Amino acid sequence: MYNISPDTRKLPLNAGVAGSSYGTQIENDFGDPSYDGPCPPATIPPFAHLYFFTVYALDIMLPELPTHGEFAPGAEALYHALIAAPGHILQSASLRTHYSAAN
Repeated sequence: MYNISPDTRKLPLNAGVAGSSYGTQIENDFGDPSYDGPCPPATIPPFAHLYFFTVYALDIMLPELPTHGEFAPGAEALYHALIAAPGHILQSASLRTHYSAAN
């Protein structure tokens, strides 16, 4: 999700559902605009995966991300929009976590 209002101080539970009014959504790795959480395969090593969640504070709104043929914009398109605006990133914060689906 990007272009969240600068007045937003926190997001409620399920703010990332399809059609959310909190920002513009991109498709996840599963091809839908909702947050689906970590999902490493339980049978393929490495069994524990490292995830980074990063929030960027910008002093601009990003343009609408382009589609590529029939493919909606995803995380890579958002990343490219961010690196194209380096002087506009005011701050960032990241959360690093591990997740494993294996028992």
